[in-house]
Amino acid sequence: MGYTKEKAIAGEIEIPMAFTVRDLDRGTTEEVTVVHYVQFPSKKIREQHDQESVKVKGRKIKTQLTSANWNMWLRVINRVDGYDDLNETESADKAKLQEYFGGDVERIHVDECINRLNEMISADDAEVEKKLEPSSEESSGARQTKTRIPVTK
Repeated sequence: MGYTKEKAIAGEIEIPMAFTVRDLDRGTTEEVTVVHYVQFPSKKIREQHDQESVKVKGRKIKTQLTSANWNMWLRVINRVDGYDDLNETESADKAKLQEYFGGDVERIHVDECINRLNEMISADDAEVEKKLEPSSEESSGARQTKTRIPVTK
């Protein structure tokens, strides 16, 4: 399968994540799945994320990934699913989502979402690059084929 614009990742992307939760009332621990639905980040948003994730101070490079992830998440989030303490309206309200995910524990969900999104984008880019790279035979010139273009007069 080759690359086509229709098949490329675009539009809304579903990012499912599993987290362990403890039910204190029942004394149980279980794994629950939540889903963040995000817009495919534009080139500008991805570049801003890259710039925000690293801070250079003198000769030292400091990563600020959580802050960069938060800013990117705010730009791309559409809605979430699987959070029992958010009703359907709140799960798609950017102001409510910003308030809900502003805490330390919830920021883990934001970081995980953006990390998975970036991995997905990188994997897709790698597939495209892999298909564009010439094989070792082609680059060494060992196997050359000539394309004949008919000339009409």
